[in-house]
Amino acid sequence: MTQAAFYRGLEAAQQALAGPAPADHVARATAVARKLDALAAATPDAGRAACRPGCAHCCRHPVGVTLAEALALRAAIDRLPANACLPLRDHVRRSAAATARHSWAELAREPCPLLAADRCAVYAARPLPCRGWRSADANACAAAAAEVPFDREAFLLALGAAQALGAADPAPRELRAALAAVLDAADPAAAFARARLAGE
Repeated sequence: MTQAAFYRGLEAAQQALAGPAPADHVARATAVARKLDALAAATPDAGRAACRPGCAHCCRHPVGVTLAEALALRAAIDRLPANACLPLRDHVRRSAAATARHSWAELAREPCPLLAADRCAVYAARPLPCRGWRSADANACAAAAAEVPFDREAFLLALGAAQALGAADPAPRELRAALAAVLDAADPAAAFARARLAGE
């Protein structure tokens, strides 16, 4: 797979971003996610995905998110019933505090704080990297194999889409840190900018 998929994802996301107002981060994240989902559904390897509800092996890898994605996740959490929303908010804060000094490699052993019984609590709002990662072999994922066969085109589409979505924002941040920072922030953009960089 060449870089062509990256640029297709970038261009498609730029087109999706032409609609929502720049200040409407949640609408922008949603528009780009819908565009990516449509593109990823049409890749040659789309039908080979082994990913199923309850399969959460890839949810133990660190993820970088844009400001728009962090705010879309916050909005999705806030739409949950109170008996789910408040504990999830607390869990995100605790997870961010507990892993604040972890290296990016150490984060690979930590489950995503949005997991509940191996299912994403806010799956519809999941970030672009999560949408673009599709394994063709769940057993390889479970074994943490060095080589997991995955849909490279979908992944490159997601990288391009994320590039477009985050173009006007600070560099992507690590999901736990970003989400904990924006949960109650009066100025989410400033809080996000102070959060831990993706890959740091």
